[in-house]
Amino acid sequence: MMLPGSESSGVPAIVLTRAVDGLLGGDVVIVAGTAGSSIYVAGGVGDDVLRAPVLKALFVPGPGRDRVVGNSMPNDEVSYRTSGYAVLVDLAKGVARGQGRDTLKRVNWATGSRFGDTLLGDDGPNGLIGLGGGDTLKGRGGDDFLTGGADADLLNGGPGDDYCDVGELDQSRLCEHGA
Repeated sequence: MMLPGSESSGVPAIVLTRAVDGLLGGDVVIVAGTAGSSIYVAGGVGDDVLRAPVLKALFVPGPGRDRVVGNSMPNDEVSYRTSGYAVLVDLAKGVARGQGRDTLKRVNWATGSRFGDTLLGDDGPNGLIGLGGGDTLKGRGGDDFLTGGADADLLNGGPGDDYCDVGELDQSRLCEHGA
């Protein structure tokens, strides 16, 4: 279903209840559905707005300056798994750089790229997942879950009761639990 977007932006909004990918331009994608459901929301080329006000969302921003807005429950994730570049994600500051320059609001899980990324949490509970490359993950405050993935990673849980999935090549600090 297509609905008019913001009159000030002149961009149409797309409202759907399943997985949705952004189009070729600057899209506004607002996903509605039943509380407790999950949705995959991907941005396309351009400056997109990706929102899932009531669902658990996996946001995958595309190249450009995307704006990602999760819901009030601590369960939304931003993923740069498909990025062709290393990324820096700072959940406390609400920014991500590398594939573009994105703003993040109400997102508490982050997945990096196949390159050496820096993923930084906030004061709440976070999940930080590095993939390939030598990643740096810092949970900061809250009870965090950190996993570095392949290669030699640095995992720092920070204050809180943190779980770090530590690989053979990884270094960990301030992780109360871990393998």
